[in-house]
Amino acid sequence: MRLIYIAGKLNGNAIEYIQNVHNMVHYGELVRHQGCAVALPCNDVIHGFIVGSHEYKDYFENNLEILKRCDAVAVVGGWEESEGTQKEIDCAIDLCIPVLYDFNEVMDYLERWR
Repeated sequence: MRLIYIAGKLNGNAIEYIQNVHNMVHYGELVRHQGCAVALPCNDVIHGFIVGSHEYKDYFENNLEILKRCDAVAVVGGWEESEGTQKEIDCAIDLCIPVLYDFNEVMDYLERWR
């Protein structure tokens, strides 16, 4: 089973953040329905509600370690203004992990893998 990291913009005002989490989880579900496991960095919102003491860099560094173990990175639309997503993409490229910018690319990647 392929492990796909779902990258995308998270930061913004509270409403935008919630919408971005929604978009990432929805995209992750589409990928899951293709037979993949997904890593969703936006799940940190739950961790933050419970722990509440971590800094942004703590979450980011934790998620980069998860990304390094993934087979591919799928990028949710609207990421272009996100410095964090660009850093995730750069990390993936440095590690030769495929970066997939739309769902058609995800499907093509999975078809080649199968």
